[in-house]
Amino acid sequence: MDVSRRRRTSSLLLAVTLAAIRGGGCGPGEARRPDLPASVSSGWTLRKMDSSAPPGSLPQSGRAPVCWKALYAAEGEATVWVCGYGASAGALNAVQRMPAAANRVKFQKGRYFALAEWNGVSQASITALVRALERALPEE
Repeated sequence: MDVSRRRRTSSLLLAVTLAAIRGGGCGPGEARRPDLPASVSSGWTLRKMDSSAPPGSLPQSGRAPVCWKALYAAEGEATVWVCGYGASAGALNAVQRMPAAANRVKFQKGRYFALAEWNGVSQASITALVRALERALPEE
């Protein structure tokens, strides 16, 4: 094999390796921002959604998730945190370790952990919001 052919082969291997490291491969990467619904038929409207620290009561173990905090309004208010993990095992661990509380629901879908807290909202209304959020999260 001549020197120029070895260089091309080495360059190709380097390019493939770098693409895999950046997330072009099959391995876990950082979770992408979820596309939460702007409105839900039961009267909910998304007021704001920003990057956020994880909810304060979320037990930490391992690498911190990437989180977003959404504020919804209807007959009352709901605050929703969605946290993406590198793998579904991290989200499952979070949902199992997060303490239960009144006016709070938590769930996991794939690599995502979600927590909704509300005030002044009927059971039917919060159920509609939570179901819409579950449908909106990716299966990844």
